Amino acid sequence: MNVEELSIIGPNVDLETVNAINKKRLLAFVNHFIVNTTQFLNNLSKSCEYGLMTLENKIQKLETSIVMLESKLNSVPGLGDDGPVRSKPVESVKVEENESKEEKVEETPIGDNEVQQEINSESESGKTKEKEPLDPAYMKYVKMLQFGVPGPAVKLKLVQENVPDSLHELILNYNK
Repeated sequence: MNVEELSIIGPNVDLETVNAINKKRLLAFVNHFIVNTTQFLNNLSKSCEYGLMTLENKIQKLETSIVMLESKLNSVPGLGDDGPVRSKPVESVKVEENESKEEKVEETPIGDNEVQQEINSESESGKTKEKEPLDPAYMKYVKMLQFGVPGPAVKLKLVQENVPDSLHELILNYNK
C-alpha cells in the first residue's frame, strides 16, 4: 500500500476530494444489509412464536388439570364450597324469605292449628323438589358426571352430539 492511499484515513481529510463509492457496490451493500436484517427478524419472530405456542400449550394443560382437580374436590362430600362467596345476593334472598315467613306467622292466629299445618306443609313441599324425568338417551351424560367426568367436558360432549342448548343446564345440574 502506498502512503498516498492511506492519506484519506485521518481527521484532516477533505471529503470533496475523496472519490465516491461505485453505485453498484453501494447497492450491493444496501441489499445485503436488507436481506440479512429481514432474515434475522424472520428467525426472531419464528422463535418467539414457537416459544409462545409452547407456553400456551402448557397453560392449557394446567387449566385442564385445575378443572379436573376442582371437579374431584367438589365430588368429595363434607368439604363444602370454599369458592367465591356472593354475600350480597344471598343475604338479600335470605332476608326476603325471613320477612315472608314472619308475615305468614303474624297473620295466623296462635290457636289455629290447621292453618299452621298448611304453612308447614307448604314450606316442606318447597324444600323437596321432584326431578323432572329425563330422556333415557341423555342419562349417559348424567352417568358421566356421576363417574367424575368434569362438567365442562360433559358440556363439550353435549355440544358435539348436538343436544339442544335448553337441556345442557338440566343435564349438568340433574343430581345436584
